[in-house]
Amino acid sequence: MKRIPIYRIVGPVVAVVGLMATVFIAGAHAWRPAPTDFLWISAGDHHTCASRFDGTTWCWGQSDKGQLGNGVGSILPCPSGKWCISTPLPVANHAFGQVAAGGDTTCAIDSGGAAFCWGDNTSGQVGTGSFAKSFYVTPQAVTGGYNFKRLSVSSTSACGLAQSVPGASTGLLCWGGVDAASSPSAVPIVYAWSQNFWDVSVSNGHVCTASANAIASDIDCAGMNTFGQLGANPNGFSSLLVGRTIVPWRQLAQPVFSSLGSNAEHVSAGGSAPFFLDGHPYTCADQMSGVVQCVGNNDFGQLGLGFGSSSVALPNGGMAFLPQTVGSGMPLSGVTTGMSHACAIDPYKSLAWCWGLGSSGELGNVNFLSSSISGPQLVYGGLSVRSITAGMSHTCAIGTDNHIYCWGDNSSGQLGVSTSLLRTFVPQRVL
Repeated sequence: MKRIPIYRIVGPVVAVVGLMATVFIAGAHAWRPAPTDFLWISAGDHHTCASRFDGTTWCWGQSDKGQLGNGVGSILPCPSGKWCISTPLPVANHAFGQVAAGGDTTCAIDSGGAAFCWGDNTSGQVGTGSFAKSFYVTPQAVTGGYNFKRLSVSSTSACGLAQSVPGASTGLLCWGGVDAASSPSAVPIVYAWSQNFWDVSVSNGHVCTASANAIASDIDCAGMNTFGQLGANPNGFSSLLVGRTIVPWRQLAQPVFSSLGSNAEHVSAGGSAPFFLDGHPYTCADQMSGVVQCVGNNDFGQLGLGFGSSSVALPNGGMAFLPQTVGSGMPLSGVTTGMSHACAIDPYKSLAWCWGLGSSGELGNVNFLSSSISGPQLVYGGLSVRSITAGMSHTCAIGTDNHIYCWGDNSSGQLGVSTSLLRTFVPQRVL
């Protein structure tokens, strides 16, 4: 799932590769990146990718659909029964800034703002304009010639914020199987234009954007709303699919203004909804007040309130369309949402915290086999991080020491260490 650095940019932008700057600051901490420093990290379902300030990009984990982008579709069978490469390898013949992984697909932005994708293409999510190949093992240029500044990827789709020419209004573009009410598209479709888009996050069935206004940022969401994951009352919309409540973009003049809006700084869409009956859709956002709030399904405690509907008093049987504050208002930033767990960082202490489902160790807590998780858990060892990303059942982070650390499920090599270690709550150093 997509993850942006929690460090905001100060100072002039230099040598742009997706997102480059002189100094990054989070809370009381400053960081001036060197060329070999890691800048972006993103976890897909069973693979992980990270890019350095100099544009070199590395991927590891499940490789059966080319999602690692190294020119090889598979190497060795893993305990998961899939093919994987547990050793990080460089992405073939490209330098990238932002990298975004989701499902079995990966996308990234090069120094000129062009988007490239690779991996699973069964819904057209690589964006080549064709469904002819079911997957690609090397980066493919996304059609349309747009200048991208942000990307997000899910299991079936990709979305980005882009300009047709530099200086023009920013468009929200998506391709692949974005929602259950529309046919998949192998080319980017423009859903909206705005001067103020600056963040986007797509999950399996819903997408949210952050748009700057004069004071802060509005959060707008569209797609499936079965559990209130858009931040809107699920009973307020007509059901367009049997058993589902959906707000598709193509039937809306405007997306729904989310209850997570207008003092938010960043949004992250998690879980799944449209194609899977056992989905766990939810959305979280950083707030300007320094807390994280979430809406949607809380069946595994992914709203940060505790485990399931039985231990948390929520309306509609364990879901909430009004913002729920994670960890009773503890300071958090840089939230990232996986399938059934989420993580964020204390911006003043650089400590990583996770909540939700933790049965594979993805929360980084010593009692990971416990069936009950009561809100945010401090990642084992007091790991100091500057960016964090949540996948299906694993979590990875860029440490303040500039090393990559991963924990959770490793049955497909997604932790970047030998698969003889099937799962762990202890962060493993990767690079």
